[in-house]
Amino acid sequence: MEIHALRIVISEQWLCRLAVDAMPPDAGMRDVRVRLAAEGVYVYGSYQMLVGVPFEMLWELSVRAGKIAAKLADVKVARLGAGLLKSTLLGQLAGMAAKIEGLSLQEDTLLVDLDRLLASKGYPARTNLRLVRCTEGSLLIESQAPG
Repeated sequence: MEIHALRIVISEQWLCRLAVDAMPPDAGMRDVRVRLAAEGVYVYGSYQMLVGVPFEMLWELSVRAGKIAAKLADVKVARLGAGLLKSTLLGQLAGMAAKIEGLSLQEDTLLVDLDRLLASKGYPARTNLRLVRCTEGSLLIESQAPG
């Protein structure tokens, strides 16, 4: 299947449910929530160390080489700068991404290869991504065949 033109709007609630469902039980993250805003995707939750440490991450979205690129723009931990916990969170994310076909983490950017992800679920497709944009409460993804 090849997508020649597609415009899909994904709700904040659906994206939050997807994130929570994809989280392995041993990830050490609890109470994960997602909020979509014009500047990107906010992810909130707590990281379990000796106690739960609240965190907030801001991911800026774009399309890079036909993949959705989510670049970590900001991390706050317990309302302070992230420092050491940033590398811990990115390490956890890299471990989770390695277990899911079509996801990878390169430095501070999560790459989502929708074509590989869909193929791994039995839906071979060429999505021809051209745009991904956040607005308040929703995510817009557009595809258009080259030409």
